[in-house]
Amino acid sequence: FSLERYEWAWAILESRSIWWKEANEPARHLVPMLDFVNCKELESGMRHHYTYMDKDGKAKTRAALKFAEGDEVVDFYGHANHVYFLYHGFVLEENSVDCLLWPRKDRQLICLNPRQAAYHEKLATDVAAIHLGRNDSSAESIQAGRFEILQTLERRLTEYPKSEAEAPPTSRREAVAFAFASLELGLVKQLSESLKASLAHPQEL
Repeated sequence: FSLERYEWAWAILESRSIWWKEANEPARHLVPMLDFVNCKELESGMRHHYTYMDKDGKAKTRAALKFAEGDEVVDFYGHANHVYFLYHGFVLEENSVDCLLWPRKDRQLICLNPRQAAYHEKLATDVAAIHLGRNDSSAESIQAGRFEILQTLERRLTEYPKSEAEAPPTSRREAVAFAFASLELGLVKQLSESLKASLAHPQEL
């Protein structure tokens, strides 16, 4: 046993595990060959990966789309890019379920979806209560919660380095990190714009 072997085993388990339920609880499994299937969303709304164990104890996965002979078989894992980046070492330029990992003051991590966050009243109400101590669900509290989220995002925008000042990546690892930062920055900007619109025109929500 050594630290190097431990790190190798941990990386294999985290990056190669296939999940399905056993006794109604999610459980991870190592499935040789199936873990060769790369992740890609070929069309928006593509069915997420689904594996199950049949009555003979064999893992089964059905392709989400039809593939012609000779095509690369891909699957859409159905996760946000921060999951792919952290556990698998890649990101997807096209990812319909991507969201921004955002820490609330109670240390709970919230995934802000740019297509929903600005219009999610419970999210804004919870933020108003936890961040601002406003324990009601009035329209004023909802807007205050949205404004609080917007302020944290605008502060976050100032923390990203200017792209023109960055040196080009010197390795694949750096290239993936740069790509993730660029995609995350795009999410922050999208969320900021949608929150500004919801604050400016609350009657349209």
